[in-house]
Amino acid sequence: MEDKGMVLLRAFSTISPTSPTGVVSIHARTSDDKNRDDGMWASIHAQLPPVSSRQAVLLLDIQCATGNDACAVLHHLVHEMQISAKSIYFVTVISSFE
Repeated sequence: MEDKGMVLLRAFSTISPTSPTGVVSIHARTSDDKNRDDGMWASIHAQLPPVSSRQAVLLLDIQCATGNDACAVLHHLVHEMQISAKSIYFVTVISSFE
């Protein structure tokens, strides 16, 4: 899944090659975790550079099926990493075969 997401990262890096980049990985819950009803998402691992309050953060998601992963990452960025929600922009690609 991460390799697919790198397509958007490469495209944006071509446009702005000096912009700092990072990667957020989401790991699925185990069968034991799925029975929990504590509102927690799957395990999230973020490898991000420091983010200043003046920087915009682009959250790139190549396949936004349900939005659950994007919501989990947004929650992590805002509540765990203390990045202002106002500075985060969600970017995805919507396409169809027809």
